[in-house]
Amino acid sequence: MRTLIILLLSCHVVFGQAPQLDSVFTYLHDRALFNGVVLLAENGKVVYQKNFGITDIRNPQPLQVSSSFNLASVSKQFMCAMVCLLQENGRLGFDDKVQKHLPEFPYPDITVRQLMNHTSGITEYFDLCIRYTGALDTIDNQAVMQLLAEIKPPLDFAPGEKWQYSNTGYVVLGSLIEKLSGKSIADYFAEKITRPLGLKNTYIFNLKMKSSPQNRVYGFSREDGKNKLDDLVRFDGIVGDGNVYSSAEDLLKWTQALHGGKLLKAGSLAEMRKPAPLNDGKTFPYGFGLGFSGCSNCASHTGGWVGFLNLLWTDFDKKRTLVVLSSGGSAAGLRAGQQFMKGEKIQLPQTQLIDNVQLVDGSGSPARRAAVRLKDNRVWETGDLTPFNNEPVYDGKGLTLSPGFIDTHSHHFWDLDDDPTLLPALSQGITTIVTGQDGSGSPMDSLEAAVKRQPIAINVASYTGHTSLRLEAMGMSGFRRHATAAEVEKMKANLKLELEKGSLGLCTGLEYERAFYSNRDEVLALAKIAGEAGGRWRAISAAKISISRTPSTRSSI
Repeated sequence: MRTLIILLLSCHVVFGQAPQLDSVFTYLHDRALFNGVVLLAENGKVVYQKNFGITDIRNPQPLQVSSSFNLASVSKQFMCAMVCLLQENGRLGFDDKVQKHLPEFPYPDITVRQLMNHTSGITEYFDLCIRYTGALDTIDNQAVMQLLAEIKPPLDFAPGEKWQYSNTGYVVLGSLIEKLSGKSIADYFAEKITRPLGLKNTYIFNLKMKSSPQNRVYGFSREDGKNKLDDLVRFDGIVGDGNVYSSAEDLLKWTQALHGGKLLKAGSLAEMRKPAPLNDGKTFPYGFGLGFSGCSNCASHTGGWVGFLNLLWTDFDKKRTLVVLSSGGSAAGLRAGQQFMKGEKIQLPQTQLIDNVQLVDGSGSPARRAAVRLKDNRVWETGDLTPFNNEPVYDGKGLTLSPGFIDTHSHHFWDLDDDPTLLPALSQGITTIVTGQDGSGSPMDSLEAAVKRQPIAINVASYTGHTSLRLEAMGMSGFRRHATAAEVEKMKANLKLELEKGSLGLCTGLEYERAFYSNRDEVLALAKIAGEAGGRWRAISAAKISISRTPSTRSSI
C-alpha cells in the first residue's frame, strides 16, 4: 500500500497546451519505460510539467520538478559556456593550441575549438582506463591527463579532418578550466554559472566528493521485471564529459539565460552556435556542446550514462523548449521527446505478456514456469512478471515456450523458391537459417533481391564465402594457384563491402578444389578484415566445423 501512495503523490501536473505529452509519458511510465521529469515551455512559460516515479529504488520517494538528475552529456554545454567565459576574460582563445595552456597534453596540433567541436581526433578514454588502471581505481581528470601524457595513444584522425564524438576532449576541457580559472571546476561553476543565474538545483557532483546532495536522483535499470541500482561507477571521479546535475526547472532557466544573452556576450554565443568547421571547408552541425541537426533553427543535446537518459531541446522558431530527464535506464522517453519536437508521430513501444508457460530459454537451464514479455515483438523480460495496465495478456496454458532455434549451417535457402514456408524447419522450431556455407555463397544484394521477389517465412543470415571471393577476383579458369597481392586486395575490398551490407563474416572450406590452392596468408588477410568489422570467421572441413565466435541461440519468438 505504501508504494501505491508514493506513486500517486509523485504525479504533479500542470496541464497546458500539450495533452499529447501527458498521454505519451503516462503510457511509458505505466509500462516501466519512463521514470523521470518532463517539462515543456512555450514563449518562455511552462505549459506542461509532470513527475513520474521515484528518486531512488532503495528509498522510493516521489520525484519533484526540483529533483537533480545526472545530465550525462547534456553537461557538455555547461563546460563550453565556462570556456567561453574564460575567453571573454582574455584567458584563452578558441583557436589556441591546447598545449599552450596544458603543456603535458601530448598533441601539439589540437585546438580548444576542436575539443569543443568533437573534431580533435582524440580517442575515447574508457578503453585506456580499463587497460591501464586497476578495477577498483576511481578515475578522475588527472588520471586521464596522466595516461594521455604517458601512453600517447595515436589520434583516430588528423585534427579537423572529420567529426567524431569524443568524451576525452571534454575531460581535457575540464582540466583546462581548472588550470586557467585557478579554482576547482565545481567552485568556478558555482561562481560563474549557478549563482549568477539563480540555479538552485544545479551543481557538479562526482565520486571524489565527500558527500552526496540530498536532492540527487539515483539511476537504476530494469531486468526481468526487477529494478536494480545503475548509478555512478569508477569512471565518475571525472568532470567535463558529464557529472553536472540539474533539475527540469533549472534547465529551463539555463536555456533561457544562455540563448537569451544573459550569460555570454553576443560574439561568444555566436561562436557557440556555429557549426564545426572541417579541414576540407565543410561543416558539421555541432557547435560548442550543442547539436543542430534536429531542425532548421534549434539546439539540442542528449545525454546517456548508467541509468540516466536525457534530452534538452530548444526550437528557436517555435520558441519552445522541452526537457526530458530520466533515471530508469530506458531511452523510450528520450525518443518520444525527439519525435515530439520534430513534429513526427510518436511511436510508442507495444508490449504483450505471455503467461503460464514452461520456459526453455536457451541457456542450458532446466525448463521453468515463467512469463515472457515482448516489446515490439521482441523478447524483453522473462520471469515472474505482473501485467501492466491495459497490457494484452495471453495464457500459455502450461505449454513449452522457447526462443527460435538457429540452424547455423543451412543449405535450405534456394529451396525457398519452391516452398517459401519452409515448414520442415519451422515445425522443428527453427526460425533462422544461416547460409553462405562451405566457402560458397551469394552476394548480400542477391539474397536481399531474392527475399523481396519471394517473401519467406523464416529469418535468413549469411556468411560471405571464401571461394566466391576467389572466383570473383581470379576468374573461373585462374583459381588453381596462389592469389597475387593485387587479387588478395580485391578479395579484401569485396569482403569489406559485403560485411557493410550485413554479412556475418567469412566462411572457408579449404578442402574444396576452388579454395584448396589458397595459402595461409590469403586466408588470414581475409579473416582479419572480418574481425575488424566485428564479424566471424567460420572454418569448415570434413573433419570439423570451427567458428571464432558462437552466434546467439536466442531470437525473437
